[in-house]
Amino acid sequence: MINASTLSLVLLLVATGAVRYVSGRPFVAKYISRTFWGCVLVIFAIQDYWAYAQFRLWESSEPSKYLIPPYNGWSYFIQYVGWHLYAPYIISLIIALIFFYLARWYNSRHDFSFFHNEEYYFIALSIFLSGHPGWIIYGALLMVVSMAVIAFRNLVLRKPEKFSLYYFWFPISAIAILIMWALYGVVFISKLGV
Repeated sequence: MINASTLSLVLLLVATGAVRYVSGRPFVAKYISRTFWGCVLVIFAIQDYWAYAQFRLWESSEPSKYLIPPYNGWSYFIQYVGWHLYAPYIISLIIALIFFYLARWYNSRHDFSFFHNEEYYFIALSIFLSGHPGWIIYGALLMVVSMAVIAFRNLVLRKPEKFSLYYFWFPISAIAILIMWALYGVVFISKLGV
């Protein structure tokens, strides 16, 4: 079974293709809110599966079966899966919703000149699928890419007007997930003493 991080990467790549190649903005704008909430449901369904698999694994193993009922209460297991499986996506969902409403508020204060209506969902979906702490890496990458594009447009192309991150939200989030995987690999290898 696929894990939530891998599924997030696949969903981001599909979303990138949909934004870039599927019948233009009207199609994307029409289905993006359903897509966002569908992705939230799918990610938490995957986490439910892994929580069940974790319970079954502990149930079948001699030392760990004493951590779950009937030998122990539910509190340790719920706390374990809560922190290890659900918390990264609950935190990123909260951050995503905060940025969704902040982007809408900021855009309305500036006569809707910064974002297309569907970009609020692009931002939220990218943050949510990045997980925690992936959304922090995503934010840093977004700033670096924005500054690089602005510098290139101003210094090389001599076009100082505004540009849209419309096609950048999802690919940058996918890169953030890949960086997270690389960082986890480095930490894991360093803990092994290799």
